[in-house]
Amino acid sequence: MTATGLYRFWYRFFAGLLRSETNKSSLIAPPVNKIINQPSSSLILVEEVPSDEPVLEFKTLKSVVENRAVPTVEKKSIPAVSTLDQTLEPNEAAIVKCNTSLYKRNTKEFDSVLKVLSYGATVTIIKEEGSWANISYKNITGWVDRDNITTRIYQTKPYFIIKEYCGPESENTKRLRLMINDVFFGGEAGLPLYPEEYIYYKLFSRGIILPASDKRPRRAGSWQKIFQGMKGAHISIRPKTGSILEYTTPEDEGRLAYIEAVFPDESISLSEVGVPESGYYNERMLSKEIWQELKPVFIQFS
Repeated sequence: MTATGLYRFWYRFFAGLLRSETNKSSLIAPPVNKIINQPSSSLILVEEVPSDEPVLEFKTLKSVVENRAVPTVEKKSIPAVSTLDQTLEPNEAAIVKCNTSLYKRNTKEFDSVLKVLSYGATVTIIKEEGSWANISYKNITGWVDRDNITTRIYQTKPYFIIKEYCGPESENTKRLRLMINDVFFGGEAGLPLYPEEYIYYKLFSRGIILPASDKRPRRAGSWQKIFQGMKGAHISIRPKTGSILEYTTPEDEGRLAYIEAVFPDESISLSEVGVPESGYYNERMLSKEIWQELKPVFIQFS
């Protein structure tokens, strides 16, 4: 075989091999688009393989999710709920749930507010008309937003449990401070309930307000000195129901307690805050001999 013929032989041989490999690769299904990676930047790298060479395209994760089919959810309307919590009956006692204005008539007019009722004030219902309630408060009669009062006393007034801690976030402490308008600023200071606040509340519940005084602080142990001689305050060494027991411990700590009842043998039932520890509510029965050992005074307010 000549050199030319040998060259043609090998040329045809390798050309045939090349065509064979090309035909095999054409039998393989072309790759589909696929997600290669999801970098930290929330971009998804998508490889699209056309006929010639791959082209890489970046798409945001949001765009991929939004292109998916999302089932349609039927929106249902929520029925309106009345804010009127109960029916008000004539001559029934009710409690003011928030500071609210007492209007002369059942309409809001210029300069028609007779008084602003405080949280916890007790009123008597006369009648109701629509969203208004005709009520009487002490010797005043007028109209209030009927949804600002309730006959469910448990929703507004504190209910104390013996040996219960009355911290700044407890419901009883919050309700009490609302009722007395946080007059000692214990709520503003984030403090547990103080005995002075409790006594003020007990008097306030009876419609009694402490005589005004510029002396501060009005701490237990100093009430006798602060209120002695003031109008509406009477100091005694004998207990009466509704009076305030004040004494000083051997450790020179002032104490205040509310006299719930006085019995024929002169034993007393009292309620208090701060005994045995700060912020705790307690109730006790003291015989005459025991309370006399405390060397207390009893302050009657009217």
